Amino acid sequence: MTWTQAQNAKTAEAELREFIVNNKGFSAYQELLKIRREVIAQRKEAERQAQKEAEERTELIMTVFAILLLIFAAISGAGAWLYYMGWIET
Repeated sequence: MTWTQAQNAKTAEAELREFIVNNKGFSAYQELLKIRREVIAQRKEAERQAQKEAEERTELIMTVFAILLLIFAAISGAGAWLYYMGWIET
């Protein structure tokens, strides 16, 4: 956010506060601030949950890949051992 944008946001915030206080009262402005805090908290929680789910998905993919790699290694090793023992021929 640039300095100009920050100044414009401050001005808009002051105008909004003045409008709400003059038309609805100070308690309405306090209610607006409470709602804003709740929305910010909900957004942070949603971001945290999305990050957690992404990490769990990555962990699951790595686990499945490792299991498939171990299965492939076991089958290849068994095949090599059977070939070495002469039980299978190519």
